Amino acid sequence: MHVNDRAAFGKMLRKAGRLEDAQGVWVTVRDELESRYNRSHISFVTVNLEMALTLEKEVLQRRIWEREAVKRYGLAYGETDMKTLHAKRSLAETCQSIGDHESAALLLRDLLEGLEQQDAGSHLEVHRVKRIAASVSFQQQRYYDARTFGEQALQGLSSILPAHDREVLTASTELARTYRHLQLHADAERLQEGILKTAKATLKESDDVTLQATMALAKTHVSRKQYTEATQLLEPAIALFQEVYGEIRAAEAMILLVQIYMSQHPSRLSDAIELQKQIINIFTKNFGKDDSRTTVQMAHLVVFYENKNRLREAEDLLKQILQTVRGQDKKANIEAIDVMNKLAEFRVKQKRYEEALCLDVECLDAYIEEYGSHSVVVADTKLKLAVILYQLRNMAQAKTLAEEAVTVYAKDIESNGEEYNEALKTLYWIQNPVKAHAKMAYQEFKEPIMTELGILKYKWHCSQSGDYRRGPVEAKGANVNQVE
Repeated sequence: MHVNDRAAFGKMLRKAGRLEDAQGVWVTVRDELESRYNRSHISFVTVNLEMALTLEKEVLQRRIWEREAVKRYGLAYGETDMKTLHAKRSLAETCQSIGDHESAALLLRDLLEGLEQQDAGSHLEVHRVKRIAASVSFQQQRYYDARTFGEQALQGLSSILPAHDREVLTASTELARTYRHLQLHADAERLQEGILKTAKATLKESDDVTLQATMALAKTHVSRKQYTEATQLLEPAIALFQEVYGEIRAAEAMILLVQIYMSQHPSRLSDAIELQKQIINIFTKNFGKDDSRTTVQMAHLVVFYENKNRLREAEDLLKQILQTVRGQDKKANIEAIDVMNKLAEFRVKQKRYEEALCLDVECLDAYIEEYGSHSVVVADTKLKLAVILYQLRNMAQAKTLAEEAVTVYAKDIESNGEEYNEALKTLYWIQNPVKAHAKMAYQEFKEPIMTELGILKYKWHCSQSGDYRRGPVEAKGANVNQVE
């Protein structure tokens, strides 16, 4: 086969996703070129660039070959030549993939300027560049720019390429992701349903595009509280995720499915528990039982056991988690600490205040170490501790912690206004427990009832209206100072 035919065959294999086969072809092309030219010949730059495109984007050699192509093509053909611009696009895509957003953005700016000079407004390369620009903008959290570039790229690519082309499907997937982040869930769902329909009609069920479209659409269904649709999509796909990607990626899909089960009817709680056990087994096997990723999943299972009233199993597992966390650097296990914090809230609801206190004290120590003593996260935890200590009648310590929380929130009331009001309310209750109950009841019902009935009425009214956010002593046309 002539060297040019082999080169064309190598490109075809790469576009079909057969990267190892493509590498083999390009090696033979390079060997033949070596018999004709020395290694400084521009043909070697082209072959190396094609070889680079068969490597994973994280591989250093890929970036070396791409940078060499940008430099050598620029010198040989000029900065605005399509060969140079193609090499820049490839390098920009690699930089974007490895998180070097600044380099990617600079390359993309040069690319768009070069394409404008070429008067290539409708050229395929322009739309490819805009797709990468959309992805870079998304990763820089410039979501409106990502939407603009993404819509332009998809419209342009769709006008040139067929709907089943991978570039069109990728552009659609990335734009749908942007829509989801902008809370445009209906637009995201419309795009994702189209992607999945096209992928199923033209690709295998086990194809990466099909599986990623399945996962993305399931997440959108969850965002729209369409749990039945999400379950029907995800349950049959778990086995394929495991077959194609392996256990860890399959576990990511399983974690989403557990969240869906927990959001559905309580009857799905048993399914969630069984699936969560499988996730823990996978994490234990791959990361070890003491790894923070494993302990986080174990902590979730404790909550599920609590909800199912399987308290003995919950207690045993919680002891195991606490033993692991206490024996490690808490900063390395901060996600497990977050779940412990939620467990403490659950204990408070059960009125098991001593146990909640022990858990939250551990959380507080870890948060101070991780975020600093004046952070909002620490203030939140101190306020929870203040409530627990109030229930345990340790008023002095409860007052101190509540005051510290108020001080932190007060530094930025614009951002923490609700938390500040809640902290003030808690502090008032701690300082004046009986009088506070009376004032609350008087404000809401115009009756100074210093009894449990008044408190219950107040709590019920708050749960219905949410007015408790207005603060403890904001009267609604009533003179609260009349209540002594």
